[in-house]
Amino acid sequence: MRTRNAYKGILILGIAGILAFGGVAGMVYSQSDAIPEWIRNLFTLWTDEDIGDTELLSAIEFLVGQGVIQTSQSSRIADLEQTVEDLQQENAALKEENARLQGSGAQDGMLEENSQDPIFTATESPIQGSPDAGITIVEFGDYQCPKCKNWFVNTKPSISEDYIQTGKANLVFVDIVLIGPDSHSAAQASYCAEDQGMYWQYHDMLYTSQSGYKNGWASVENLKGFASDLGLDTELFDECLDSGKYQDRVDANTKAARDHGVRTTPSFLIISSDGQEMVAGNQPYSTFKSILDALG
Repeated sequence: MRTRNAYKGILILGIAGILAFGGVAGMVYSQSDAIPEWIRNLFTLWTDEDIGDTELLSAIEFLVGQGVIQTSQSSRIADLEQTVEDLQQENAALKEENARLQGSGAQDGMLEENSQDPIFTATESPIQGSPDAGITIVEFGDYQCPKCKNWFVNTKPSISEDYIQTGKANLVFVDIVLIGPDSHSAAQASYCAEDQGMYWQYHDMLYTSQSGYKNGWASVENLKGFASDLGLDTELFDECLDSGKYQDRVDANTKAARDHGVRTTPSFLIISSDGQEMVAGNQPYSTFKSILDALG
């Protein structure tokens, strides 16, 4: 893995390259504009701990100094700094658990035996695939998690084609809310869609529509818009979502996930009569294939 200083250098060179090739002046955003994707990437690097707090803020100051972010946009800078502070507070509770897991060898990407009972909580998603399949893949995810979307786009299609559609495995989704209120609302909305027989269609739309986290894409207004786009009865859907009908269900799933040691998203518990394996993190298809073939 590159050092944090190396990543800082890459960031600075990347921004300098953008400046050198022009067009940056047109990217200076107003107070009402969304933060450009390449600036959001700074926060992704920071969240993944590839750069530190000081480096992130230094990069923001660099952008200000180069005029990419105008000094008149001081309120936007304050917003960015507040975002850093919010994320620090949000992740503080997880860091202690992550340190404990790393100390025990349960690092991201490592496989481990899970001696606890299967996760079935009676509140997870409907089963995707045949209920009679010999293997069940339990996916733990947060709808605002970028790595969850990456797995959904790049790995799940192959697993679906080779194992779910062929009847070898099925899949259930267990919500674990890590990224804030919008994640909780999105999970509740998926169950409101289930009331109308459209859980998986709505689930897929959420990941397809994801555009980062904590930027409003999963607002209640947008969640209702997704339901309309899918042709759901919007009056029933809106009533369900506004009532908080499934708040306890999402809370129960999050607790069940934490009780089973899930501390990162996505994570997976792969269960068969021959045993079970936990997979932590956004692992490639090859990792899942080796486990599924061994358990099948």
